[in-house]
Amino acid sequence: MEAVDPEVYGEAEQRERWVDADLRRIAGDVEEGGGFEWKPHAVGRNRRDQCFVHKAKGDPVWWIKVVGEVFADEAEVKDEVAKKTNTKEVDDDDEENEENEDEVQPHPLLRNVDNLLDEGLHVRQHEWHQLYVDGRIFERVDDQAELCYFQYASPIFFVSGRDTCYIKMRRDLDDGGFILSYRSIRHDDCPPHKDYVRLEFEGAHMITPLKDRKGFTYTYIQHADAKGRLPKAMANGPQADVMLKEIEGVRKAIRNPLLGRP
Repeated sequence: MEAVDPEVYGEAEQRERWVDADLRRIAGDVEEGGGFEWKPHAVGRNRRDQCFVHKAKGDPVWWIKVVGEVFADEAEVKDEVAKKTNTKEVDDDDEENEENEDEVQPHPLLRNVDNLLDEGLHVRQHEWHQLYVDGRIFERVDDQAELCYFQYASPIFFVSGRDTCYIKMRRDLDDGGFILSYRSIRHDDCPPHKDYVRLEFEGAHMITPLKDRKGFTYTYIQHADAKGRLPKAMANGPQADVMLKEIEGVRKAIRNPLLGRP
């Protein structure tokens, strides 16, 4: 894909269509132009996490999907709010919670991964992404969408790091989980950095609660064009490895306190 302009990602209906498309891709449903078939590619070090790929005809860049289950008893989840420099407390609605004592509250594990991937992304990404360097959320489009800029080191020796400017779109799901969809964008406040090559990608994180155990299923899909001089096909394998390692990063990060927006 190519980065999209403000007049495109600024339309709420277009953002909803992108999220719908990602839900179909995750499920492997048939899309316009043909099927979307996930084939096994690799497994994680724990032998539980799985990586699948979809190779579209004529496209050297793979669609990659990683799936893994995260259990509450694998980590001591700290359901607390931390105060750090330039951050604020996440949960400042104690009075409202007292008024809704009968309302079923999400398990701390789900609250933590929600914070890890969404509200606390800009201050917690280093906890789970081994290649993260720096970045920021620089504009809030509405209650469900934000514009982000992040920089990453390269997983390949002697290859430049990548930066990316994208829109992050959220939708809460009926099962108590959520999906975060991503699309690369063009924005005047997010020009390419001289020390990085601008990556263009689309993808989504989906978190779904487990029914028979405290925990969740982590699913991440991505189609990333690394750009630069590196042949596109050479980036597929390393990217799949990075995505599998991210699940392990998430398992470790959910032990940590929640953080909020500055």
